[in-house]
Amino acid sequence: MKQITYRILSIILTAILLTAILAGCKTEAPDEDTPPPVTLPPPETPTPPEVIQFSDLPATIPGIDNLALSSNILYFSSLEEAQPDSLSLRSKLYSINTDGTDLTELQGYTQTYDTPSEAQSETAEVVSIVIDSFKDIWVAENITFYADGFPIAGQSYIRKLASTGQELQSIDIGNFTAGDELFSILKLCIGENDDLYVATSNSIYVFNSDGHMLFSLDNQGRTANMMRLQSGIVAVPDRQASSVMLRTIDAQNKSWGENISLPNSTSNIFPGNDEFPFVFTNNENLYGIDDILNNVLSILNFPYLNILPGYIENIIFLPDGRILFSNRVPTADSTHYETKLIVHSISPEVLTSDEEKTELIFGARFVHPSIRPAVTRFNAISRTHYITIVDYSHYDSNDNNWTGSIDQLEMEIRTGNAPDIFDVSLLPYELWAARGEFVDLYPLIDADPELIRRDFIDSVLKAAEINGGLYQAFDSFGISTITGNPAQLGEDSGWTTEQFLSTIRRYPRARYPLGFQTKSFALNDFILMNANSFIDWDTGTAHFDRSDFTELLRFVNSFPFDWPGYNDPIWNQNLIATGRQIMQLYLFYYFNHDFTDLRETFGGEIVFKGFPRETGSGNLVVIESGLAILSASKEVEAAWEFIRMFLLEEEQRERFYAGTHLIPTNKIVFYEELQQAIENPDVGMSQDEFDHITDMINSVTSLVFSKTKPIEDIINEVAAEYFNRRITVTEATRRIQNRVTDSLPE
Repeated sequence: MKQITYRILSIILTAILLTAILAGCKTEAPDEDTPPPVTLPPPETPTPPEVIQFSDLPATIPGIDNLALSSNILYFSSLEEAQPDSLSLRSKLYSINTDGTDLTELQGYTQTYDTPSEAQSETAEVVSIVIDSFKDIWVAENITFYADGFPIAGQSYIRKLASTGQELQSIDIGNFTAGDELFSILKLCIGENDDLYVATSNSIYVFNSDGHMLFSLDNQGRTANMMRLQSGIVAVPDRQASSVMLRTIDAQNKSWGENISLPNSTSNIFPGNDEFPFVFTNNENLYGIDDILNNVLSILNFPYLNILPGYIENIIFLPDGRILFSNRVPTADSTHYETKLIVHSISPEVLTSDEEKTELIFGARFVHPSIRPAVTRFNAISRTHYITIVDYSHYDSNDNNWTGSIDQLEMEIRTGNAPDIFDVSLLPYELWAARGEFVDLYPLIDADPELIRRDFIDSVLKAAEINGGLYQAFDSFGISTITGNPAQLGEDSGWTTEQFLSTIRRYPRARYPLGFQTKSFALNDFILMNANSFIDWDTGTAHFDRSDFTELLRFVNSFPFDWPGYNDPIWNQNLIATGRQIMQLYLFYYFNHDFTDLRETFGGEIVFKGFPRETGSGNLVVIESGLAILSASKEVEAAWEFIRMFLLEEEQRERFYAGTHLIPTNKIVFYEELQQAIENPDVGMSQDEFDHITDMINSVTSLVFSKTKPIEDIINEVAAEYFNRRITVTEATRRIQNRVTDSLPE
């Protein structure tokens, strides 16, 4: 059964990438302090150079791994089924010319190893390919043997191959690993004098080309991305809590050498060329450090050049100066990945182009997966603007209670340095919109030649309104609700707090009416998520002094502080079956939910009641990614050109069929999706449920509260005082009412 509670989605949405503040780049001694932070240079914004996508691999080759260059020939491995429908996997080796011709399997390559008698299957994988000075190929292999689905033994080899794949030499690395049966190689590099550097999770072993070990170093669990710099020195990336650096290996002294400091935003590091000893990426750009002046230089901007940086697996500088990328990207239907080889023609003329584009800053606390591809498309087609994404999550830490990003954005709004475009998920949308920080999007929709307000589900847009204006645009949504059997909860959607509590009192056996809950979870589910029912953002007034809030706070206090200690693998289903639970939190986020399964859970029909609320529907709209434009932006029209992409009918239809969003806001796409669910026998949606779902969506009047700081802090703090019996419920509601009122904009 595909169902998810809002709590799970909340955990997903609040999982924030913790990246540190950018630090400078320079060479330093191993024990010196990290250099002070500096700002990376801005990305280059030239005319996009020619992109040559010269290889779409045949379906029989699932991907490109371990790309290596020898003159004008590229070698790579691909992990494939050993036999059709076999559980065993083996790597094959291929070559292809840099002009995209002559894709050839190296038929002479074979993997030889001793298979344990108890093994039922194995995976024989090439994990590195390197080329020595004689143009011979070296590969590192890990062979893992399985029985009953579990690894039971492993072997690791280094093999020297001719260009045909024929083996010239092999080294059994297991001879040097003190009998560790599951030992494996992480990376193989060629250093000076064609010495072989073998990285594992614990050590780095250095062999000469004859297979004699020269020395080893403690690797201390560092990254597997060991590489040879242009000088021939081998280095290992090392990411610490407050710094990122390349640790070089001093082969002469058989020890670690100097450290090269990198920005903390560094994502991946790759070998460079004659100009750059190595290059590195962050989420947007490719950078290099020149070997003479030690300056950090921006080489190219990935979204501007229509490349998704998160899917880059290899970067290789070709002999003619062009850059080759292997980009492993999901297919349109998101069922599998396709690897493409892409060549960019980079020249000094391109890097110094006179054409200028105006930068738009996209700011977010969480960058939704749909954003980066959209930015890539916008940057490729816009002749006047390009977008740079700034992820503010690196401002969050335990020291600031994970709200440093909000504090930083607040400061930038006050000082006039805020982003042009916001993703307002995980940000205080209601508060900032009520303060007038965002542009009302209704006039932009009305003036748009391809958009009309009636194209969208009216109730959902109205739920997002503040004082009659729409300040965020979103292409999809979900509904957070409470569901159960209408024989117990009532047939009609919606209920007041008194009706909700009366229903619970009618079933004294239901000790856990909504499943296993704690005070903190219940406070989130029934008060914080539903806090918009106690705040009128149009008038800037709070209503936490109402009796229904007092009763809800008492209800939350009835739950324990901790989980009750049950270890039941099907928690809610067992509780419901035994009458100890009569309802559950439910997130309706796509039409292909298994309604048959849900009906079986509750022993009959189902009803979406919503959260208790005195007026309007208690079914709350959940938005994964809402886009807003800063009122103070000087580029409102350009920002709208980006945002409108998410509202167009064809764009929403494309994202729906790719499986990348929830319920579409466009009416035509919405009903297309709903009709497919009715016709799908695996879904089991009845006509009554069709009507019930459309009625539920048409009834929504409010968003899930965005947990605006400081309102969330106030409620949590005062509720904790009440839960710990330091104040009465009357005093708690009084304090919450007064403090929230003071925090609202006038």
